[in-house]
Amino acid sequence: LSQQNLGQIYGNLLTDFAAPTGLFQAADLEHQRILTPPPLEYPLQNTRIFLNAPPSSGGVLIAFGLKILERVSGAIWQNPTESFRHFLAVLATTQKARLEYIDDELAQGGDDWLMRILSPQKMASYQEHFNDVLNGNLSLGLKASEDLGHTTHISVLDSNSMACSITTSNGEGCGHIVSGSGCMANNFMGEEDLHPKGFHQLAAGSPLTSMMCPTIVTHNDKPLVALGSGGSNRIRTALLQVLVRHLLGGASLEEAVNAPRIHFEGGETTVEKRTAHADLSNETLAALEEMAGELKVFEKPNIFFGGVHAAGINGECVGDQRRGGISTLVE
Repeated sequence: LSQQNLGQIYGNLLTDFAAPTGLFQAADLEHQRILTPPPLEYPLQNTRIFLNAPPSSGGVLIAFGLKILERVSGAIWQNPTESFRHFLAVLATTQKARLEYIDDELAQGGDDWLMRILSPQKMASYQEHFNDVLNGNLSLGLKASEDLGHTTHISVLDSNSMACSITTSNGEGCGHIVSGSGCMANNFMGEEDLHPKGFHQLAAGSPLTSMMCPTIVTHNDKPLVALGSGGSNRIRTALLQVLVRHLLGGASLEEAVNAPRIHFEGGETTVEKRTAHADLSNETLAALEEMAGELKVFEKPNIFFGGVHAAGINGECVGDQRRGGISTLVE
């Protein structure tokens, strides 16, 4: 965009969303800048995982979960009951850490934010919380809201070791195209998951976070998998489960994407009972209910649990049917 066109678009934004009907001001635009930070790089066994960096919080929350789960025996991921118990424990622990300190550390910024978040002292405390949840020593029971959202993701990996992972979203969308831009104004200010401490709590000028986390996994400096998901607050939990099942549990991409999923948010535990890949037993559901106190069960795959679209080496690619995903191999 030329500076002239950009100025015109800014003017249209003010016309559409400034007082008296909106809160937009010229100063809001004057202080805006496009951020292109390097990705968050997380080493996991013999791979490196590149995640979305702050001000997005999705990548950091996934890294936090991986930090706890990478110590778990690989045999656990072959056991449906134990794997789901471990997922529930880490999701509950991640939410606790987010509310208590992770979002505050991201807002503080600095060059050492990841070291602060994943410091041995912090992780020791939350490892203990993870163990307590896993052993049934803590109650998990409030009520979460449901937000289905409309986020889109595409993953591409080619034979020349080039990979691309893109996630885009308007939230629910407001239906208004800003004149001259071709873009719809989003409604992120109304998304509960982006305001974990409540609405109207962020200081003026604070960057708004995001759960979107386009991800690339490499091995020997070459792309192994490109993946990402829609799903608002389920993005981080869907991607964590697929990464763990594929990289730590040895499942194929198709198995990892199509396995039943679990989500924990605001005290409510939701789980898929049946997918094309597996059918959770009553024993597994009973074990989860004992941990959670109450369990909301989806009988079949549901859009609620995100849509992980992944492309891997050797032509392995999966479009998540939960969100109408498709996969295509071009030769």
